[in-house]
Amino acid sequence: MTKKKHTYRATAIENVRLEALVPALLAGSIVAIDAAKEKFVVALATWTGEVVQVLRFVHPTQTRVFLELIVALQKQLGADKLKAAMEPTGTYGDAVRHQLFGAGVRVEMVQPKRTYDSREVFDGVPSLHDGKSAVLLARLCALGMTRVWEGAMDLRVKLRALVEERGHEYSREERCLGRLEALLARHWPELARWLSVRGASAMVLLQRYASPARVAADPEGARELLRTTSRQRLTPEVIEGTVRDAVTTLGVPMTEEEEQFVRTLASEGLVARQAQDVLEGRMEKLVGADQCFTALKNWMGTYTAAVLMAFCDPRQFAHADELQKTCGLNLRVKSSGENKGKLQITKRGPALVRQVLYLFALRMIEASPEVKAWSEAREKQNPRVPAIVATMRKLVAATFHVARGAAFDPAKLFDLRRLDVPKTSEKKRSGLQPRKTPQSIIRSGRRGKQPQKDALKEQAAKDMPQEQTKSTLPWQKYLEPAV
Repeated sequence: MTKKKHTYRATAIENVRLEALVPALLAGSIVAIDAAKEKFVVALATWTGEVVQVLRFVHPTQTRVFLELIVALQKQLGADKLKAAMEPTGTYGDAVRHQLFGAGVRVEMVQPKRTYDSREVFDGVPSLHDGKSAVLLARLCALGMTRVWEGAMDLRVKLRALVEERGHEYSREERCLGRLEALLARHWPELARWLSVRGASAMVLLQRYASPARVAADPEGARELLRTTSRQRLTPEVIEGTVRDAVTTLGVPMTEEEEQFVRTLASEGLVARQAQDVLEGRMEKLVGADQCFTALKNWMGTYTAAVLMAFCDPRQFAHADELQKTCGLNLRVKSSGENKGKLQITKRGPALVRQVLYLFALRMIEASPEVKAWSEAREKQNPRVPAIVATMRKLVAATFHVARGAAFDPAKLFDLRRLDVPKTSEKKRSGLQPRKTPQSIIRSGRRGKQPQKDALKEQAAKDMPQEQTKSTLPWQKYLEPAV
């Protein structure tokens, strides 16, 4: 009876004997590391990818023992005959990779997609676990399917921290606004007719008064607060409508505890919004002298430019297609025979990059006539690919050149001869004007205009003769007092 082979069985690091491994690794060694939260699995392989030993250690308890083993192996083989291979998955492996950099070990990056795709190539079994992942990393590294992992620049590390902190503040603001919208639907549903809950005027009003009953008790103070907060941008009709509906609201009366909760949500939302502005100022101060950042900031906004610089710096790519693939916007399709698959983007890389590019594409469609005309024509031509995604792909190609100092020119991005583009001034043709950050497309503008129309209609109705203002609804006669 033959003994069953355990190809991927890992040995505890304290049981590894280096003197027994060195003779097989004299030509060169690959240290393939499968990182996890605590349980790390390492495959020691030859220069050709043949695994000699699979070991395991617990991080960070046994990490120093592992590093001592690697340093001792490096002294036996030489610095040029030892390299490590890792995947860029999460942050669990960053500490070990940093220590390998400090020890002078060359670290190479293996894309997780390649590890996943090769799970059935070498042993014919479509399974994937820690031991097998480490072995696959070693073999992929031996085949040259890696690239050198360079240490992140200090500037990008700082910028990424600011971007992530701003994302945290944005999430905090969104949570507060979501709860406020739900509470106002119960206690003050008419407010949304006049003011956007996401606007600063509404948030300051809720922070000060919290409930429609308190607004009704102090109408003059509420009017003055709205005028001051909006810097005279709110029309008198909107202000009067807000105060009037606070008096006649259909909402459920608030308790004192509910009012305090509304004040807390409004205060935290305002603080989070102010923190975002402060962080964007710090971003500009950090990389303000960078020509690439300045060019992108003037075109797409501070936050969008910072996200691209932190995660997908356009200058590190040789072609626009490489930037497009890194952003996860390259297309893929799975077809077989008569079955024609759906064309989709790969969605690889950071999701935050695609999020800000999506919002930026929406803004460009609204601001640039050329982009809007091309997007509409693209949707008619091929509805299988959403027009917004196609617009994002085009704008990424433009980003590659704008980052290198070129001005955004729609004529170089689109064939304007085939588009029905209205004639506009050069100022508007250039697209978006500089601003701090792209905000989500909301209906606040429409909400601001519609109440004004309603107020004008009400005023016209008051000026009409009394007999013309009477309602023609059939059931209104039952509400009239008996004579």
